[in-house]
Amino acid sequence: MTRPATARVVLWTLVAIGLGVVGAALWQALADPAVYQVTERGAILDEQAIRGQFQVVAVFMGVGAVVGLLWGTVVGALLNELGWRLVPWFVVSMVAASLVAWRLGEWWGPSEPTAASVRGLSVGDTVPSALKVDAWTAFLTWPLGALLGLFVVTYVIGLRSAARPPE
Repeated sequence: MTRPATARVVLWTLVAIGLGVVGAALWQALADPAVYQVTERGAILDEQAIRGQFQVVAVFMGVGAVVGLLWGTVVGALLNELGWRLVPWFVVSMVAASLVAWRLGEWWGPSEPTAASVRGLSVGDTVPSALKVDAWTAFLTWPLGALLGLFVVTYVIGLRSAARPPE
């Protein structure tokens, strides 16, 4: 790989990490975490609230798929000459972006209620649960989105080159 290509790879890797920060903000804004209900015995989650925990993971996956698809399409079009080397780089870059989004999203989002945090609340009050990703497979949507974008770009470029008359 030439120096200019290496510089572009580093630049686009930093963009991917930056998109992890954007993904964290989107995840926090779009996710609707489960809500604990305060009772005489403490804070509890009912069955419907437990579904909110799945929704948080689904939003993380959706944000990751869209971010990965957009990044993969743009970078695939701009750096297509790197060929097969794009595939492992896309996976590593998007896994890194997903880890950034996960950590920042958990940090920026609500924290898990504790005995101290529910003390002083009245029965019937609600407390949001933390943003959590509890399945490693959720992190795979980020690189899969990027690889889908790369696949589409490679396919379109292949169609264009096949449609050109031989020189």
